[in-house]
Amino acid sequence: MFKKEVILIFWIPLLFFISLKAMTYPIAQDISYHNFADQRNMLGIDHFLNVLSNIFFLIIGVLGIRESLQMKDEYLKYRLVSLVFFIGVGLVGLGSGYYHLDPNNMTLVWDRLPMTIAFMAFFSMVVIDRIDARIGQKVVLPISLLLGALSILYWVITENMGVGDLRAYAFIQFFPVILIGLICWMYRQAEIMKVSMLSYVFLWYAIAKILEHFDLQFYQLTLGFVSGHSLKHVAAAIATWIVYRSIRQVFLR
Repeated sequence: MFKKEVILIFWIPLLFFISLKAMTYPIAQDISYHNFADQRNMLGIDHFLNVLSNIFFLIIGVLGIRESLQMKDEYLKYRLVSLVFFIGVGLVGLGSGYYHLDPNNMTLVWDRLPMTIAFMAFFSMVVIDRIDARIGQKVVLPISLLLGALSILYWVITENMGVGDLRAYAFIQFFPVILIGLICWMYRQAEIMKVSMLSYVFLWYAIAKILEHFDLQFYQLTLGFVSGHSLKHVAAAIATWIVYRSIRQVFLR
């Protein structure tokens, strides 16, 4: 591994996180986060649309897993990371659906843990595609998955101690976006993770965060038809669909 890759993938995030921990206070989970605008019970299911809207993750996850298992040998370097990504996406559908049946901090674990799997696999896919397949498969993927799981474990432990701290999880979720930008700038060659595709993925992810933030406002705007949080699931699923389509187009060439 070249020195600049070591700095980019490991030392920059490590130094940034140490600085973040030193300069900020612990961030506890706001209990009001669980009070979503749409509380309707339909067909005997509480928070029905917030639960049902996760089905898109499950569908895309299943399609992606099938595509990954059928991958041609010439794309073997993508098989494992693609499989992990779509397993994560599918588990987001199950975990988020489970969480929204009874929103609380403990069920939220099963929503966030699959998301870290998908986030870290996506980041590893960028490394494999643009930097080096061996580095991405044997170093970045296992280490990033471990760090993602540890960020959730750290949050759970601190919550149980009464000093909940989401900083590690927030770092795991958002800092890879910065690293992906740096990687795209330093390594221009890409087969799947092209700038145009990544731009659409991040655009829909940003839309999802906006919809999440204005949950109640969108619920009121649609006269109680659908909430911002339900639409957030759809927007985030579109982001994963863009990844699925991009991978499928390359594999079927």
